[in-house]
Amino acid sequence: MDPERLDSSENSFLGVCFADYRSALLGAELVYSDGASQRFRAGGGTVYTHGHSLTKGTWRLTYGGKLILFWPGKHRKSFDIGWAREGTVVGLSLTDRASGGNGRRAVSLR
Repeated sequence: MDPERLDSSENSFLGVCFADYRSALLGAELVYSDGASQRFRAGGGTVYTHGHSLTKGTWRLTYGGKLILFWPGKHRKSFDIGWAREGTVVGLSLTDRASGGNGRRAVSLR
């Protein structure tokens, strides 16, 4: 898997990364640094769990390198998606640009 971002100028690269990110999202549980977890379904559904709280929503991955989450009450959250790396690929990295670009939120996959 290539460490480049999805917004590369090469369309063939975009397709490969898009498929890799989608496979990574569908094939594992994301575990956030605060202990919350999230699973993604192939049909576009997602379930976010934090403690005993469970929230269901929908998701979409764009070729522009964004993971967009839609939650009840018309809430929407957008992240830039990339690989979290430590030598080899160990997970995904989600960056919340709405936090002034400082909202980096690395996640692991299990």
